[in-house]
Amino acid sequence: IRIAVRLPRVEAVARLACTCRDLHSPAFFEAAMRERTARRGGEVPLPSGRRRRETMVQALCRGERRDCFQRQNKIAAGDYHTVFVSEEGRLMTCGTHSFRDNPQPILGHSELDDEDLQVIGGDSVLVVPRPVAGLADVRVRTVATGYAHTLAVSEAGAVYSFGLGESGGLGHGNEADQHTPRVIESLRGVRAVAASGGLNHSLVLSAAGEVYSFGAGDGGQIGHDPDSLFVPSRDWHQPQQEVTERLQLTPRVIDSLQGVRVVAVAAGAYHSLLLSEAQHVYSLGGGGATRRSSSRGRTSRFTGPQWTPQICEALRKVNVVAVSGGLGYSLVLSEQRHVYAFGNGSHGELGNGRDHSSTLYEFTSDGMQQINARIRAQQRALATTDAFGRHGFDPLFHSSTLADEAVPRLIESLGGVRVVGISAGGSMQTGGTGHSLVLSDEGQVYSFGHDGYGELGRNYDNKSEALPTSVPDVVETLRGTRVVEIAAGG
Repeated sequence: IRIAVRLPRVEAVARLACTCRDLHSPAFFEAAMRERTARRGGEVPLPSGRRRRETMVQALCRGERRDCFQRQNKIAAGDYHTVFVSEEGRLMTCGTHSFRDNPQPILGHSELDDEDLQVIGGDSVLVVPRPVAGLADVRVRTVATGYAHTLAVSEAGAVYSFGLGESGGLGHGNEADQHTPRVIESLRGVRAVAASGGLNHSLVLSAAGEVYSFGAGDGGQIGHDPDSLFVPSRDWHQPQQEVTERLQLTPRVIDSLQGVRVVAVAAGAYHSLLLSEAQHVYSLGGGGATRRSSSRGRTSRFTGPQWTPQICEALRKVNVVAVSGGLGYSLVLSEQRHVYAFGNGSHGELGNGRDHSSTLYEFTSDGMQQINARIRAQQRALATTDAFGRHGFDPLFHSSTLADEAVPRLIESLGGVRVVGISAGGSMQTGGTGHSLVLSDEGQVYSFGHDGYGELGRNYDNKSEALPTSVPDVVETLRGTRVVEIAAGG
């Protein structure tokens, strides 16, 4: 049993059981799996939590595989910063400290010496990760980042936040920036186990499987009735302009999920994904998009927010173990190690072999021909609408293209890869681009999507070759290095 407990993967335990007479006994095998579960801090499934006709051994094996995919994040990346959790549980950050001479609250440090910073493009940047002094006495369990804010969950289950406070994404009851970590008071008494950050909204998962959300809610991304949300008064709004902002300034349970135990959360820029214990994917948000594809995985063209979580029907029969939300798109990982993608694919972030250049052409029996007038007319009509409502992006950039996927689509080129990790990113700095990372069980990293700033880790002879790629490929510069965790930022 001691040997079985120390094996790296549950598959190895199963192979050992086939060759060892003692472990071949269900009682010994169950004892070994119970010990493995206890050592990693997992929960032994109750009879009510097991599938029909599933034995305890099978449930324990399934739980270990699930926990492998839903591991605690020790690294995370935003648009302007990166955060790390050391082996000792210390939170460390690096990235942009100030834009020109305007200090930013993104890194969580009360002050930094000039010798710690480098000037890059006129901005002051902390290039070497530095421990966050405000959490020196806190052992951090997992970490998450949004566009320009950070959420840290301690081993004790407390949640700390810092960064830009726009729209209430920090959960402190206001929109003030927070330069140093501050515990979210309204979550005292709640034992948090995970968190996720979007553009201006945040999600927190409790040990009881409840989801708390806060921040921007005008796109439906936090799952609350819009009439119950705070409407701020903005001086910059024109009198004739309708105020569309809806904010939740403190964490609040998503009531419509009552009876659903959630085991993982993922906040995209304007949408959210939730994974239930039954391995169903719930999606919400995405308001303002008027496109044929959807980061929520819906088949129909939609023009407004999805205010409450809904099951993604296309994934109902897929045993999902992990979800990740990016800028207008989503990635999903199945128990069979398959990766599905849906949403905006204009820069190849869906890995489906198509990008924005696919808009005007298609393959026919006569070769590559320009697409018909009907499709072009539809695209022109869609291109006249800002894909994300009030945020003012170039509508032509967000037009519906043949690279988009309205429903989850299997990334076939990863068919021979045993995937254990997925991460969807997206940058607001570049006007709205996405890139994706995938991690194999052998520690290899695959990347695809936008590469204007070297996001994909490819080695190009000249920068003009750094074009978006819609086909996943191994990051060659990491060959020989066994990677254990990935994070796609801005």
